[in-house]
Amino acid sequence: MTITVKPLHPHIGAEVSGVDVAAPIDAGTLDALWQAIDRHCVLVFHDQRISDAQLKQFADRFGPLEIGRGALQGGRRRLSIPEIGDISNLDVEGQIRAREDRRRLDSLGNRLWHTDASYMPTPVVLGMLFAVAVPPGSALGGGETEFADMRAAYDALDDDVKATIDGLVVEHDIFWSRGQIGFTEFPPGEREKYPPSPQRLVRRHPGSGRKTLYLSAHASHVVGWPVAGSCSATSTRTRRSAISSTATNGRRATW
Repeated sequence: MTITVKPLHPHIGAEVSGVDVAAPIDAGTLDALWQAIDRHCVLVFHDQRISDAQLKQFADRFGPLEIGRGALQGGRRRLSIPEIGDISNLDVEGQIRAREDRRRLDSLGNRLWHTDASYMPTPVVLGMLFAVAVPPGSALGGGETEFADMRAAYDALDDDVKATIDGLVVEHDIFWSRGQIGFTEFPPGEREKYPPSPQRLVRRHPGSGRKTLYLSAHASHVVGWPVAGSCSATSTRTRRSAISSTATNGRRATW
């Protein structure tokens, strides 16, 4: 199997061809993909036709999969594999969720710039997104997922800022990020299940050896700093998201 990696941007992103995600991959292909991930952060595989089972099989090759917060909430799900997250505005009957639907409101937090599961004590290493259906293009976009290279963000800081933030710890809280969009209606016991997690603000990416910022919409404040000052240091901005009146359908596997 011959793999071609075509960079999309000097900092981040590459298109990968020569890999059939639906088929088993050998150790050499896996190693080549890891090298591409370490270099480009985001890999794009065009025109893949896979089932949920094949998505899980592919993701399994990169390490143990987690079961996300949505699947752990219980109740009926559209997807039978709990390791695959349902990133959609459709309910279990395939209908567009009502505006007041609790799960729809909770999922609006995905519109914020975030790092998947940074609120967990052990964050995920990689995330995989498979688009099944996206809305048509509009002034609000076409349901894109946007990415930022936090290694380049760290490199762009001046030396004084780097010295100031080195060693800082930031508290990440899923309920903080959901509160930023006005959603606070969580089932009893869920806050206790997901307490805030402290995370190093500056860490070294093991694959590339470069320092990176670990930030997220879940980042509520810098531990030991006044909240007003630390919140401004960890601020995020909203990204474009799918049109709520149009059906969207996607899958996510994280590991």
